[in-house]
Amino acid sequence: MERQLEAAGLTAGEAKVYLALVELGQSTIGPIVKASGVSSSKAYEILSRLSAKGLASSFSSKGAKMFEAGSPKRLIEYMQEKQARLEEQRKGLESIMPYLESKSVKASETASVYQGYKAVKGYFIDLKESLPAGSERLVLGAKSGYPEEPAAVRFFDWEHKQRVAKGFSMRIIMDPSLRKTIGARHTKLRLTKVRYLKQQIAASIAVQGDFVDTLVWKKQPMLFVVRSAEVAAAYREFFENLWAAAKP
Repeated sequence: MERQLEAAGLTAGEAKVYLALVELGQSTIGPIVKASGVSSSKAYEILSRLSAKGLASSFSSKGAKMFEAGSPKRLIEYMQEKQARLEEQRKGLESIMPYLESKSVKASETASVYQGYKAVKGYFIDLKESLPAGSERLVLGAKSGYPEEPAAVRFFDWEHKQRVAKGFSMRIIMDPSLRKTIGARHTKLRLTKVRYLKQQIAASIAVQGDFVDTLVWKKQPMLFVVRSAEVAAAYREFFENLWAAAKP
């Protein structure tokens, strides 16, 4: 329930205190602190924020300050209000987008580093938006180091779905030792062709459009990107030579 409340926009402390209020009914600060696990100093601050959101109220009874939870239906209203604000913000951003894009000048040759899932995901989103439909991605896969943790699996599932949705095909060369594992999974993907060639590289290298990206997986992914038509053309020629020598 705490996670659901946090997803609706409450902080972790607000979720704990609100659930404590629901369980306790009308209560003084002491039981709320005990039930929620937050400190008394923070509890007052959190109750104030919940009150501002219409999710808590206070009153005096026999000289003691009492608190109680607001109606659970207020949570839906709060989320709807939040969505309405986000929609207004989105429209505001869209209104200035033509100006921002007109002033944005992309260098023809750049080198960049992206670290962490969000940064790497952002690169792939930008890459897909910058290239025309049907653009082919050529990948020289690493021999080892492919992550199997859930976050990495979800990331690659997302990336492949986005690639297919844009109509981007992919050819990938892997070491034969990966034929029954990573290779078998890639063979089942749409718009994907796999060949095998013995190799020792420790990071996946890919070219698409004028971009050459090298992906290294440790605890967090790290991506090194070079944007250069000349470098991309050289790598594309190198890949085609390897593809001709590789076996299905």
